[in-house]
Amino acid sequence: MKKVINILGATGSIGDSGFSVIREHPDKYEVGVIVAGSDVRKLIKLALEFKPKAVAIFDSSKYSELKEAFSGGGVQIFSGEAGVIEAASISADITLSAISGFAALKPTLAAIENSKTIALANKESLVCAGNLVLEKAKAYNTKLIPVDSEHNALFQVFESDNADKVKSITITASGGAFRNLTLKEMEDVTPQMALKHPNWSMGPKITVDSATLANKGLEYIEACVLFPVSDGQVKVLIHAESIIHGMVSYKDGSVLAHLAQPDMRVPIAYSFAHPERLEVSHKGLDLAQIGKLSFATPDDSRFPMLKLAQDCMAAGQDARVAFNAVNEVAVSYFLDNKIKFLDINKLTSFCVNSRKSASFRDAEDICEYDAYIRTLASEKILSL
Repeated sequence: MKKVINILGATGSIGDSGFSVIREHPDKYEVGVIVAGSDVRKLIKLALEFKPKAVAIFDSSKYSELKEAFSGGGVQIFSGEAGVIEAASISADITLSAISGFAALKPTLAAIENSKTIALANKESLVCAGNLVLEKAKAYNTKLIPVDSEHNALFQVFESDNADKVKSITITASGGAFRNLTLKEMEDVTPQMALKHPNWSMGPKITVDSATLANKGLEYIEACVLFPVSDGQVKVLIHAESIIHGMVSYKDGSVLAHLAQPDMRVPIAYSFAHPERLEVSHKGLDLAQIGKLSFATPDDSRFPMLKLAQDCMAAGQDARVAFNAVNEVAVSYFLDNKIKFLDINKLTSFCVNSRKSASFRDAEDICEYDAYIRTLASEKILSL
């Protein structure tokens, strides 16, 4: 019997990779729900191809166009935040949660209640509400498999039965578009320059985050949340080739590493098929052709966002929510050419350090605090 997969964030790069895996295995998977942000034309095209029972679009202004495309009936249509959450609540064997940013939190929580497996490609849900997500997954007996290449790699080589024998875990970073630039040279970089990632093809927000190393900071927090280790046991290495995605060092001296080409279909296929493995058509890994693998320690003076995220992990949940919220606001302003590249760190540091402390009972509390931080960030931008 085919497994039903719901795709949240269907029109982004992760969605593209997810659909690619499904196309290769039409005998194993079918699509139940497709959710998109604002790209209604791509959503319609995907729905016509995969024939889901429901589609949803976050941008309510696109509802009429979506409804007209399926005027013949047979497809449930949802729009707006409430509609996205309702669509995410439709039962499935697997939900690929790939909505970008904090907006994924509520749909992911809704999906956990109604899916057997969550293939989690949204790190912000864990950064801002890790305990809530993990507790809900446990309560509903929902399997949670990380899709980020680094955490999926760790998931594959982390021996849960030997967790007390783990010395450290390591995630790698390509270093982004500006890994070889000086601080002086980064003063004049443009959004167009930041969007040219050397190894990966990703959406604009995560590509800018890779250039600042904020993405690696978010992934550092995600690793601390997902695996039974202290934050001091999580390491980050710059690895320009993006071949080794994660490593686990054990106390006996062994180091288990996961290697693969930088292709998101690899972790997605693993997440879909776990505990089995799928055959996926992709470029094989030829180490002789690659020739060498390089590693370096991140330079905090040039890329302070990583260190700031590490400090936020230690400071508590309110700091982590603040880091994520300000960064999302700052990246948006940078992409609109309203602030400079180095202002992303200045803005994030200011808001994290001047935030009001808070504790959270539920997702609504987290969302309220997120909104407060975004307002603080927007007000501060006026003085930059």
